[in-house]
Order: sequence, then structure tokens, then C-alpha cells
Amino acid sequence: MDAPQDLLGVLRRLLENRESLDGQQRLATARAIADSLQGGTECDGTALAALRLLAEDAKWEVRKVVADLLAYLEDEAFTVLAARLSQDVNFFVKRAAERSLDRRRKMKRETGKKERALKQCGDRLDQMRRRYGDAAANAAAQVGQQQAELLLGTVAHDIRSILTPLKASAASLSQTVAEGNHTDSAQRKAKAVLDSVDFMERCVSDIESYSSPLPPERHPEDVADVLAAARDMAVRNLQELGYDMSAVVLSMEVPDGVRVGMARHLIILAVANLVRNAYESFMTGAAQLRAGHIAVRVESEPAEVGITIRDDGMGMQAEDLAELRLLLPARRNKTKARSTGFGLPIANRYIAAHGGTLIINSTEGQGTVVTVTLPRQPNGWEEAQQ
Repeated sequence: MDAPQDLLGVLRRLLENRESLDGQQRLATARAIADSLQGGTECDGTALAALRLLAEDAKWEVRKVVADLLAYLEDEAFTVLAARLSQDVNFFVKRAAERSLDRRRKMKRETGKKERALKQCGDRLDQMRRRYGDAAANAAAQVGQQQAELLLGTVAHDIRSILTPLKASAASLSQTVAEGNHTDSAQRKAKAVLDSVDFMERCVSDIESYSSPLPPERHPEDVADVLAAARDMAVRNLQELGYDMSAVVLSMEVPDGVRVGMARHLIILAVANLVRNAYESFMTGAAQLRAGHIAVRVESEPAEVGITIRDDGMGMQAEDLAELRLLLPARRNKTKARSTGFGLPIANRYIAAHGGTLIINSTEGQGTVVTVTLPRQPNGWEEAQQ
């Protein structure tokens, strides 16, 4: 039941006929949903319908698992289930719901603090811009960015020194539990520890990518070749995660002979992230994509090249889009399992390092358009001799 596809099948059985699972199976199902949500997976319609059913379960242990995970739900689902479980007749279920309510309030307070701090930084930069001009404000922002990158790099190095032996210990523990005569609960918890360590390692790797110095070298590269490599990287990464890519059609329209001065690997990584995001906009469940279309188009101008990545996927709400456009690291995407929140900021950093821009537009239910603009000759770059 640990595998996402197995969980999806069990959820469908439960929704078709709750009597098809006994009490222990329903408890295991609730725990599997909890593990998935705590790991960063969005609560989709199937999981939410199952949670509503499990919140009414005859076994209080099942209802308590649902109460424990309330803080991870979106507002609408949270409101409905919290109202039900906070009035539960069982003391343990009611207390678990109250703890989740407290945790939810704390999370909202922390989010509010961060947003106020970000607004204060923006206001101070605007004041500096009005008083001293754009050049001074941009220089101050650059100094702040450099200091932040230095701090992030130091923190990432220190965390990795702890993670390396911790990961080895977690892997050994998971293997020992799997091979021994241990309960399903012990095996599930050991796997959750190893998965969490793996996720922490991904976070550290992304922090290092975001904070590492960027190479100054730029060479003329064929844009069609770079985009093809980025597409292949995105597809390969998703296939390795078990995605069936056949339902989504990707088309590319790139004029011949378009060349841009760039650090090739940085632009490939940046565009691959954007293409992967486009594919993931068609997600209907774990490792499942609905039918859709992604169009990659290049427009070549004398001074710059524009790359547009358009999808007709799920799109975004205006509030989520406004937050995403800040391109700040560690703002995790709720629609993605195990999102570190560094993907788009890293892509934007790599593009900005070339003197380029990244603009995101999206409409919920219609799709998303990402536009990347790259100057043909970034500042300080001189075309290499052929």
C-alpha cells in the first residue's frame, strides 16, 4: 500500500464500497494518505473524498488519523473536516483535531510574518529608489542577494555534513526493519524516515544550486539544440519517476540558425525546469497525466531571443500566481509531491545571470504561459572566435 498506484486503487475501492475494507485496512489507508500529504503531495479529489468518508468511520483510531492531518489540507476541505472532528464524541479524536487547529493557526501566523517582512524589504527598496535612484537601489538589492547566497551556501554545507552520515544510518535502519520480523507500522515509519532524509538532501542540493557562484563564460549556442536537450532532460526526469508521458503532446517551433551567447548547461537546466512544470500541469494523480498540449516557440529579434512555453493545463489561481511571480526560494508548490520550492527561483537566477527575464502568466482552468527573454550578447560577453 506504500506505492502511490496501490493507494489510488485502494481509495477507489473504498469510495465504491466502504465495506470492501475492514477496520485495519481502513486505518492503514488513512495512514497512507497522511504519509502522502505530509510528504508534500496535494490532496486531490479522490483522496479528499476518501478523507471525508474516513472522518465518519466507526473506528475512532481512523478518525484520529484524519484529525491529525487536518493542518495539511486546503482551506475548504480543512473547514469542513475540522468542524466535524473538533466535535467528535471521542476524546482522542477531538484533542487531535484541536491540536491540528492550533498548528494551522501557527502556520498562518508564520506565513503572515514572512509576507510582512518581504513587503517591508520591498518598501525600503522603493524608498531608496525614489531617494537615490535606480542604480543605487539595484546595487543594494544585489548586495543583499549576494549576502543571502553566501549564508545559504554556508547553511547548506553544514546541513550536508550532518545529512551524509544520517542518510547512511536511515538506509541501514530501513533495510534492517524490512528484513526483520517487524510490524507494518514499523516498516512504514522506517521508510518515512528514509524518504524524509532523501527529501532533505534534495533541498540541500537545490540550496547549493541557488547559492553557488555562476560561471562567467558564455559561448554561442544553437537555441534549437539547447531546447531539445532541455526537453529531453525534462521528459527523462519525469519518466524516471514513473510518469506515462504519452498523453501530453509537446510541439516545438524554432527557426533555424538562431544562436545566443550562454552558459549552455545553465540554460538547459532552467528551460528543463519550465518544461517539466508544463508537463506537471496535467497531473490528475500520482504519476498520471491527462491529455494536453505544450507548445514551445522561439521568436528571434536582432537584439534578443524570446522563448515561450505554453500549456493548456490546470493553470493557477490569481493569488497563487501573484505569490509565484515573486520567484522567492522555499515557497513550495502545493500541487507537487516533494517540492523544494527552489525550481523556479533557480531557473530565474540562471536566466537573469544572462541578462534575461522570466515572465509567468496563468489562468485557472486554461493554462500557463512562461516567457523567457535572452539577449543575444549578454553584458560583458564577447562572441567566441569561430
